[in-house]
Amino acid sequence: EDDFYDDEEDDDGLEAVCQARYLKGSPLLFRRVLWQIRGRSYRDALMLLEFMPWRHCKPVLTAVQSAAANAQNQFNMDK
Repeated sequence: EDDFYDDEEDDDGLEAVCQARYLKGSPLLFRRVLWQIRGRSYRDALMLLEFMPWRHCKPVLTAVQSAAANAQNQFNMDK
């Protein structure tokens, strides 16, 4: 009966996670892109990443697509 964990049990449970390492560029500029797509659906994130004018969107787009492919293969999730 821990109150700390009660809020998190409402989630669906499965979530795709990705780590992109050794990217060229400033972490702040990558965070600027990630702030825009955080909390959005996969399709919305793809549309935003394709049409945002920043050059840091391309590696983030690649990472998001890779995370979706991994989730589809490993956890049998839909894209």
